[in-house]
Amino acid sequence: MKILLLRWNAYNQYDIELALKNMGIYFDILQSTEATPNETDERFIKLASDQIFKQKYDAVLSVNYYELLSKLCHESGTVYLSWAYDSPLNIYDFKLLEYPTTYIFHFDKTDIDRLVTSSGSKQIYHLPLAVNVRRIDSYYISSHQRSLYKSDITFIGNLYKNSYNEIVSLLPDYFRGFFNSLYDLQMSTYGIDFLTPYVLSPDLGNAISPYLTNSDGARKEGLLSGDGQINIRMFRNIIYKNIAHNERVVLLELLSRYYSVKLYTKDRSAILKNVTICDSVDWKEIMPRIFKVSKLNLNISIRRILSGIPQRCLDIMGAGGFLLSNYQSELKELEDSGACILYQSIEEAFDKASFYLKHGEERQRIAETAHQIMIDKFRYEDRIAFMLEKAGISY
Repeated sequence: MKILLLRWNAYNQYDIELALKNMGIYFDILQSTEATPNETDERFIKLASDQIFKQKYDAVLSVNYYELLSKLCHESGTVYLSWAYDSPLNIYDFKLLEYPTTYIFHFDKTDIDRLVTSSGSKQIYHLPLAVNVRRIDSYYISSHQRSLYKSDITFIGNLYKNSYNEIVSLLPDYFRGFFNSLYDLQMSTYGIDFLTPYVLSPDLGNAISPYLTNSDGARKEGLLSGDGQINIRMFRNIIYKNIAHNERVVLLELLSRYYSVKLYTKDRSAILKNVTICDSVDWKEIMPRIFKVSKLNLNISIRRILSGIPQRCLDIMGAGGFLLSNYQSELKELEDSGACILYQSIEEAFDKASFYLKHGEERQRIAETAHQIMIDKFRYEDRIAFMLEKAGISY
């Protein structure tokens, strides 16, 4: 069999390619012309069209969903396999999901419910993400690296500082109160999306656009179109990111008053008094070593991931690290198996971090349990085999 694989800067791209090789599946590469595929780029459109139509493939596979590939595969009679690792999955034309050639695999059960309700498709499946433990376990950690990376608590990720406050300050009291109330409700609640039902309304976008036409913050965030209309989907995303920013800053600052905390981030402008701020690191070889050496690794998800297990959590557990994460319903299943610890408030996160930092044997037992579960149940080869089976493809 032969697959055409879209290659772009997805974190799991490398391990998917390794898994295909391990399975003996031949694949060609469709190289994205940009870091993230741009479906309006004429070069990419031509490249994708030429490869799909000029050669016979059993399937086209991509990380995340691309309408261009769905259309081209439908026209050529080629199976399209989309494995989502972002949530919510951005789909603008749900009719395309009715194509018999299109199969969606998504790590977030709650977002699947939305997609099925919107499209009626029977070819949308739940498929958690994966981790390549064999690769991670092969990395040697030197004494110098152990000394360099050691910390009570580690968080690797962006702080998502943005212009939400400046944008909302320009709105009339009614709209400002509306958004801030939604913000506070979402900030205090895990596992339920309050933003989407209320924010994703064309009427709301039309109502607030006139107040933001001269907003530097709105233009900086790319919210405004040429005619001055706000992109309400992007504005929702800014709210999600600002909530993540506040949660991350507050929790890291609180923990750093009592424990050594390291933050690895692109945002070198972050002002966290007691936190050791380090440059972002290579995800493939350095990040797993940090997870292994740190006593406790934090995952603080952006709230747009409603129920699924983020890739970062699997990376931590696959490296043999101890995971303390915000509540996700699908992560709860792993917590019940003794593989991680979850929190549902800043206060609970602090209390649980304090407890497990004082109980090293318990912490190690949980990390070892998680590591074995990743080996047994989260292999890339098994995920790819599941996709092929659902599409009726033998290999």
